[in-house]
Amino acid sequence: NDPVDVLAQDPKTNNLLRLQVCVSDDEPWKDLVQGNVVTRGGKRHELHHQAIKRAISSKTKKYPMEISRNLILLLDGWLGVHQDDLDEFKATEEKFLKDLGFREVWFVGPEIIDKLK
Repeated sequence: NDPVDVLAQDPKTNNLLRLQVCVSDDEPWKDLVQGNVVTRGGKRHELHHQAIKRAISSKTKKYPMEISRNLILLLDGWLGVHQDDLDEFKATEEKFLKDLGFREVWFVGPEIIDKLK
């Protein structure tokens, strides 16, 4: 099963980029499917932090290091995530991000594009 969702070309180097894409927070989508309403309780930073880590961890478990080290993971960003949420995540999860097998990890949202690793 090919782990590449998108194959892109870097315009500067002409290198091919192998991209794996997943949602940054799967819970709101599950809520929407089940009842057309999203209800969240808790601190924004904590909710986004847990969701982003859960998304990355699920992909880390899915692909062995020899596959993931050649992939760039793109997290399809949820609307409510702010830049300070990502800054806090990177600051507190430095070791987690360093130890990932993915070549790079990016958060790509409607208003934010940020390299996490």
